[in-house]
Order: sequence, then structure tokens, then C-alpha cells
Amino acid sequence: MSFRILCLDFIENLFSFDSKIGRSVIPFIFAPGKLTNEFLAGKRVKYVHPIRIYLACSILFFLLIGLSNRSTHSVGVEGGLAEMQDSLEKELALADTVTDLPMGIKHKVDEELNPNLLLAVRLFMLSKEQRNLSDDAFLDSLGVQSPSYIKKTIFLQSRKAIEDNGVQLTHAVLNNIPQALFILLPLFGLLLGLFYYRLKRYYVEHLVFSIHLHAYFFFWMILIWLVGYLPSSTSSWLYYGLFTMLCWYVFQMFRRVYKEKWSRSLMKMGMIGSIYSVFVIIVISGAMLITAMIF
Repeated sequence: MSFRILCLDFIENLFSFDSKIGRSVIPFIFAPGKLTNEFLAGKRVKYVHPIRIYLACSILFFLLIGLSNRSTHSVGVEGGLAEMQDSLEKELALADTVTDLPMGIKHKVDEELNPNLLLAVRLFMLSKEQRNLSDDAFLDSLGVQSPSYIKKTIFLQSRKAIEDNGVQLTHAVLNNIPQALFILLPLFGLLLGLFYYRLKRYYVEHLVFSIHLHAYFFFWMILIWLVGYLPSSTSSWLYYGLFTMLCWYVFQMFRRVYKEKWSRSLMKMGMIGSIYSVFVIIVISGAMLITAMIF
């Protein structure tokens, strides 16, 4: 293959992809279910593949979140930690006076103190002020005797997060959440298959619906992110408008793809959404917990 042919082939593919984008953007945003129906009808050459749309929207969303997080994260965390330190240092000051009290009064004051709160402030202050301590010395300074593996991991990972104001933890979460959300695509497709089993559709048809719907959700979240930079007087009513737009879009997708009565579509949409929200909470919470334990 000559260099000329290679360049011509690249240009042809480039403009072909551009034309696909032009034909896909309008129906993706303004015609719920059209891309799904077209893809399932075999008209796949004209439009961008569902996976590409999903990846483009999700990557753009997390990229914007990551960029905005860099500028606001340090200030927010420092402010929160400083406020926590002020309140907890009062607890420590009260604890220091307890040892000088008579036994009866000391016992009563001990009951008012929160031991977990005192442990938290020691953890915070040691993490900030004694960064050169080894792991064992750090645990000894906390007053933790022979902790279990889980407790030891929690203390050391908390120390790691406090030392850099949670920067590494935040980056790890932003890297892992997209992978966790990708797992939800087939789960949502499975729910669709269960609720629409009488239509006797193939699982891949439900999966295409799931991919398009999740892609639109990321697009919607990008709009939410952009509205957040507007003045509060303007953004408040725009949030209501965007939420209404999302509900309308999802409902229309169910109606146009599965072609059932509006009442049945609305009922199934609500039931699937309720069940799916449980999966979302479990998957995201699990991803965040695992990330916090190993970052």
C-alpha cells in the first residue's frame, strides 16, 4: 500500500466519522430512542456506534470533573479539616483536664467524651505533624494496641489521605468510578430483559438501549456541571428544567423503543429505576470503599 493510498484512506475515514457525528448528535439529544431503533433496525453505518457515544460522554464528564476538582479540592479539604481540628482540639483540651478531677467527677466526664472523636483528632494531628513516623510508631502514638488487619488498614489509609489532603484518594476514585459504572450497563440491560421478557427480544437489544440511555445521562450530567458555573439566581430554575428534561427523555425512550402504552411505560420505568438505584448505590459504594482501602 502506497503512502498516497494510506493518506486517502485516513481522510476518507476521518470525514466519514465526522459525518456520522453530524447525523448522530441531533437525534441523540432531541429524539429519544431514535438511535436505538435505527441501530436495532440494522442502520448502523450512518450513526456513531453506541459504545463510542457512551465513551465520549463519560470520558468528557469525568475529564471536566477532574479538571474542576484540581482547582477546588485543596481549598475545600483544607477548610473542612481546619474546622474539624478546631472542634476536636476542644475535646482534647477537655480530656486533658479530666486527669486532675476527683474520681467520681472524672468518671462522669469520661462518659460525656466521645472516644472515637478523640481518636480522630489524634489521627489528624499525627498525620499532619509527624509525617516521618513509621507505620508501627504511628499506630503506637495513636494508642492502638494490636489492631486487626482491617483497623490497621483504615488507620494507615486515613493517614495517607490526610497527609496530601485527599488528592491521591480523589484521583483514584475518579479513575475507578468510570470502570464501576461500566459494569452497570449489562445489569441495566438485564433488568430490561426481565421486565420486557414477553416481547421476546434479544438481550443485546436491551443492552443497546442501556448504553444509549447511560450515554445521555452523562451528557445530562455535563449540562448540570456547566449550569453550576452560572449565578444562583439563574441556575436554580435551570436545574428544575434539566431534571424535567431528563425525566421526559427517559420516558420517551421507553415509549418509543418498547412501544407500550404510556401508563405501562411509566410504571415499568419507575420500577426499573427503583431497583436499579439500589444496584448503583451498591456498586459505587463498593468501588469507593475498595479504592479507599488500596489507593
